[in-house]
Order: sequence, then C-alpha cells, then structure tokens
Amino acid sequence: MTDRPTYAYEVINAPAGTPGRRFRSSAPAGSVVTVAVGGRPRRVLLTDTALYSGRRAAELHDYV
Repeated sequence: MTDRPTYAYEVINAPAGTPGRRFRSSAPAGSVVTVAVGGRPRRVLLTDTALYSGRRAAELHDYV
C-alpha cells in the first residue's frame, strides 16, 4: 500500500491573522476534516485549488 501525499492547506475564508489558518493533511480533496482555527475546532472542506507557495485552499465549513 502506498502512502497518500501530505499537502499544506490554508483556510481561505477565515479572517486574516487567525491562528491555525495553515495546516497539513493527507486526506484527499473533497474531504471534510476537523482542525483548530482560531483556537476552536472547525470543519473545513479540502480542495485541490492551488494557492501560492504550493499550498492548497481549504474552505471553512462549520463549527464543530
């Protein structure tokens, strides 16, 4: 079994300067994962949209 690649993500619809906007995940695009954004657990949707510096976009989806 091969390991899935890990990508760097940035939450694009969180306010600027919010801690936890950047994180890494090996879950595939289209997945909803829970990460701490602004000190709170939030669900974010992982996308395959490329951003600067090799990051991918993640969209804030919901509070947990």
